[in-house]
Amino acid sequence: MELAIQGHNVIHAAYRKGLGWIHFIQGVTDSEATGKQKAFGIRHIMEKRNREHQGDATMPDGPTTLRHLPEVIAKGRGVRNERGAFAVEFDGWRAILVHTPGTRTRQAEGWLLSGFRRK
Repeated sequence: MELAIQGHNVIHAAYRKGLGWIHFIQGVTDSEATGKQKAFGIRHIMEKRNREHQGDATMPDGPTTLRHLPEVIAKGRGVRNERGAFAVEFDGWRAILVHTPGTRTRQAEGWLLSGFRRK
């Protein structure tokens, strides 16, 4: 997770039995999303948490929030939704993962982090 927080895409960052590889991709922030493209990824989560929690010392900033993610993936209870996304919940946190088939020019097949928040 530390490499992702520092701005790197991390392919095969985590593995979950029954699901497969999970990649930590920088993604697209809310301000960068255009048209039908939605914000997703590490940068989206950091930007959103920093913006929402700015000035509130009781709320975790983006990097602090993201540091919970590996434990949530490893220990969480998972459920697929009707759109094919996979939600993993643990200790009051919810990670939303979406599947990507991968391409030669982009990332490998696996799951990308779409959202991560306190429930």
